[in-house]
Amino acid sequence: MRWLSAIIVFILGVWEAAAMEISSPAFTDHGMMPSRFTCEGEDVSPELVIRGVPADAKSLALIVDDPD
Repeated sequence: MRWLSAIIVFILGVWEAAAMEISSPAFTDHGMMPSRFTCEGEDVSPELVIRGVPADAKSLALIVDDPD
C-alpha cells in the first residue's frame, strides 16, 4: 500500500509540473528570436511569463540549450 501511495504522489507531482506554461511576448511561438535578444544584438533577456506555478514552489529553474 505504501508503494501505491508513493506512485500516486509521484504521478500527481509530474502532472502538476506538466500544467505549467512558459511564454514570452517578445516573440511568437515557434518563431525566430529577434536579434535584440542574441549576442549579435543587445544581448538582453526577453520577458518571460510563467503560469501555473505551484503555490508551494520555492524556486524555478529554466535550462535552455542552443547548440548553434
